[in-house]
Amino acid sequence: MTACSGHEITLYRIGEGDVCPMSLSALMSGEGYRAEAVVEEDAQVIVLPFALFDALMAASPAFRRQILGFFSSRLDALMLLVEEVAFRRMDQRLAAWLRARAGESPLRITHQALAAELGTAREVVSRLLKGLERQGHVTLGRGEIVVTGLPPTEVTDCWG
Repeated sequence: MTACSGHEITLYRIGEGDVCPMSLSALMSGEGYRAEAVVEEDAQVIVLPFALFDALMAASPAFRRQILGFFSSRLDALMLLVEEVAFRRMDQRLAAWLRARAGESPLRITHQALAAELGTAREVVSRLLKGLERQGHVTLGRGEIVVTGLPPTEVTDCWG
């Protein structure tokens, strides 16, 4: 999603067998949505016309349960993203993002792309990464981040 200011945030990714929650929401409400899809690798998609979707929702309890279950799990994930953005400091969010991908190091990502992932400005990401580099936790290169070891997280999940 891109704000009027030009800042971006990645709301979610979908993979094989997934349903795009924004498209699903548009089908359920009959209205458009304020986000864009970016295809990162080759993909095949299935597009259902509204009339067919509506008929399947009405006629098939199994289809309806699967769609609503998927929608519920994506809404939960979106709520976690809102919690992260609203209540967690950016340095903690960046460290958690790096920690989750440390096994893939070196990470091939630009500061701008990482800022979009985290919903912040590139300058913020660059400043925080430089701090982590000075502390010896990462090594920065052009378009890549090598994770050399991050401090343990002090963040706890208040939802249990």
